[in-house]
Amino acid sequence: MKCFFLLACASALTSSALAGDPMVMVRERAKDTSQAVSGGQPPPSRAAAPAPPAAPAPNPALIAMQQNVASLASDLAALQADALKKQPLINDLNAAAQGTSPSKASVTKLVGDLGTALSGKKLSSEQCTKLAQYLRAIFNSSHVTPAQQRTILEDLQKILTANGVAADDAAKVVADFKAVAAEVK
Repeated sequence: MKCFFLLACASALTSSALAGDPMVMVRERAKDTSQAVSGGQPPPSRAAAPAPPAAPAPNPALIAMQQNVASLASDLAALQADALKKQPLINDLNAAAQGTSPSKASVTKLVGDLGTALSGKKLSSEQCTKLAQYLRAIFNSSHVTPAQQRTILEDLQKILTANGVAADDAAKVVADFKAVAAEVK
């Protein structure tokens, strides 16, 4: 029996010495298993973070719209200082229309009435930008719901009268907005 016990101990020591550390064997087996599951590719390092997603490409239509609104706002600011600076606003309004364009007469009347209404007034840059956005929306009113159009016209009236535009002049501008909206629907 002693002999059997000694033989078993010697065999265990020999296999342990030949096979290596049992923990190393477990780690190797786990590594082999994970590579088999991942298609033979080693697992990614924990230190390597995934690359952040690439920023989406800017939308050219959105950029063009933003540039047009900025140009319209600049034209409105210039119109406040000099009512005769109408042509840049006319050009930018014609560029604003994406579908059906309003008639030249409607655009000219709108710009003329805006020139009269805004002459000598001091709208803030935020108000000029808001008016520019409203102009662009009305020139593309096929995309504007009737409720949105009413909101635009009401807010337009408020902005103009709050900045000292006479009620008659504000009413003319609102009527011009309505005429343009009807033409481009």
